[in-house]
Amino acid sequence: MSRIWTLALASFLTTVFSVGHAGELIAQQPATATAAASTPVPFQTVVRIAPANTRIEFVGTHVGDDPKPRLGGFSVFEGLIGVDPEKQQITSMDIGIEIGSVWTEFDKLTMHLANADFFETEKFPAARFRSTKVTTLQNGTCNVAGELTLHGQTAEIMFPASYRMSENGLELNAQFFLDRTLFGMDKMTDGVEKMVSVNLVVGSPTKSAESSDGNGSGSSDRQASQSGSAGNDSAAPMTSKTVTVNLPNMT
Repeated sequence: MSRIWTLALASFLTTVFSVGHAGELIAQQPATATAAASTPVPFQTVVRIAPANTRIEFVGTHVGDDPKPRLGGFSVFEGLIGVDPEKQQITSMDIGIEIGSVWTEFDKLTMHLANADFFETEKFPAARFRSTKVTTLQNGTCNVAGELTLHGQTAEIMFPASYRMSENGLELNAQFFLDRTLFGMDKMTDGVEKMVSVNLVVGSPTKSAESSDGNGSGSSDRQASQSGSAGNDSAAPMTSKTVTVNLPNMT
């Protein structure tokens, strides 16, 4: 039986998203991430996302007075975001992630995340999120509900997203907290917080940070940082309303 995990959406949207004077959407990034310039991703009725135009990142913290936030992400994923250009609305999301593509700024930390304490990538190589309902709010915001399959378990989640559509394409930013124990990732909770900050940014390409020695737990380890520039990495205009994508097999 799936379990429902719902954020306090109203207050979260107020604190996470704001609108600049020129109508520019501004997302407050985790303390260890640097916001990158975004470039709209072209669409017709669907937006195809991939590392060339999208970032999927997370920030984990340690338990105690010194959280030592550590940035990570995935370098292999693909998916589709359904849109209604006339109504200026998001209609659906379907995203598959190759969990073995996980990266952090620390080699040993990356290897640790891949082992049985966390992702168990050899046993559970893929994750997938499929929306079941998208509720349009106002001012370019929506709530996305759906099923997330991770670590071999499926749970229902809901998160807020802020987006902007223009003739140039789609920009989207969704930042929320995910309880990893809902998916059986319940080890080391005495040292690593169970709540993980997740950030999905459409319009900014994936640029995984350079790795260094260490596991990210010592004071000598440098804090994680992430920046990116869309540059020439933005997706080419789509020529068809129908887009097929080979998402990971979740059966």
